[in-house]
Amino acid sequence: MRSCPFLLSCILATSSCASSPARPPPSADAPSPASSWEPPSAWEGLNGPETPSPNASVEAPQPTPQPTPQPGGSTFAVTKRPIALGSRVRVSMSIGINSLYAIDTPNGAVTTEDVAGIFQRYVIQVLASDHGVARKIRVVFGDEGESRINNGRQRNKPSPVTGKTYFVEATPEGMAVRDPDGNEPPKDEVDAVTARFRGLATPEAFTRALSDTPMPSGQPVPALAEALKDDMRRGLEGRVWFGRVSATPAGSRQVDGASCVVFNVVLQVGVEKPGSKVRMDLRGEMLLRSADGWPASMDLTGPVAVDEATNGVAAQGNGKARLRMGWGYL
Repeated sequence: MRSCPFLLSCILATSSCASSPARPPPSADAPSPASSWEPPSAWEGLNGPETPSPNASVEAPQPTPQPTPQPGGSTFAVTKRPIALGSRVRVSMSIGINSLYAIDTPNGAVTTEDVAGIFQRYVIQVLASDHGVARKIRVVFGDEGESRINNGRQRNKPSPVTGKTYFVEATPEGMAVRDPDGNEPPKDEVDAVTARFRGLATPEAFTRALSDTPMPSGQPVPALAEALKDDMRRGLEGRVWFGRVSATPAGSRQVDGASCVVFNVVLQVGVEKPGSKVRMDLRGEMLLRSADGWPASMDLTGPVAVDEATNGVAAQGNGKARLRMGWGYL
């Protein structure tokens, strides 16, 4: 159940400096991100300072787990299987970004500390599929929301879909979202749901990229790295740029009783919206289940850098980000 494009949208939301006013559209003569963000120069000087975390509900990024040691010559095999009709999948996601911002003001530079987080919990049930690809689902949302602390002041923003149930279907006319009574929900709820499941009825990128051939330990899988990039681009075309991206088999691990292949992941990604550019240099792990190729977890952490321009006022932020996702099969 893909969530990478939505994850990048969340990163844009959490990375904005809370104390800045509304951003204007970028000027026509602004430099093209493609010209200034291409690797390798885009990733130089990205290791910003660690920032202290205030006493709050937003979890500070933690060190990336170390790779699972494996003997030389090990190989790992994954069997690809389609999602079964009636399958239920529990998904959790959290994003935490700790940043220090330097803001240029008419009275001089101002430094501000910002801690932001997004958390999501929901359960999906597959109600209809085509050739093993989910076309219609029932989704029950649990805890959803955002929390931000700026210079010690905390603000919480609940999600409009918290605790609610929806039926989501990919149709020739587009995405259809209905409540349990068959009615179309309010626009803010529809927007939140469609942003989450814009990849419905599209084959799972990670599973599709896997080969039936055993994968040697320590040897990168280019197709899996490309699948990760393709999945993140979906819905954000022209706004996402990549440096180095790799996924390398490193070991195996049990998750909820299922054997999983552990991939060491490197993800250098830049993403923008009007007035704001974010780039990250992330490292960590992605686990795919050996029996069917479905994702089990992803945990990435690393430095993040933000450049903003608001009504002629510039702000630069540096800090740490942690992205975590988990999938459970019920």
